[in-house]
Amino acid sequence: MAKKNPKRILIVDDEADFCQLLASALHVRDYHVYTAFNGKMALEIMRDIKPDLLLLDIKMPVMDGNQVMETMVKEKLRIPTVVISAYCDDMSDAFTSELPVKGCLAKPVTLEDIINIVKETIG
Repeated sequence: MAKKNPKRILIVDDEADFCQLLASALHVRDYHVYTAFNGKMALEIMRDIKPDLLLLDIKMPVMDGNQVMETMVKEKLRIPTVVISAYCDDMSDAFTSELPVKGCLAKPVTLEDIINIVKETIG
């Protein structure tokens, strides 16, 4: 049975196959999923739909995840964020910034780990 008001999740990653796999796994769990393949696209979607959760890669073309987070702070986009990246060791500053960064999952990551942190973060 579908949730009445499904939570909105924005996946931001330049790996299309990863986005599709993750989006499918979240969609069957009754989340409404949006995808963006770079930071510029992600910010446009965030401003429009105000997602409940952002799943954000760091290394991407056009605008990377760090630039996205800097812009989110400037624009006061307080969206809970989980970083999914091979660069978690470089993320210590994000956890003390003005963003509600809920964690960093190091790639390669399992779908189970992502689903668990999504449930912990937004239910």
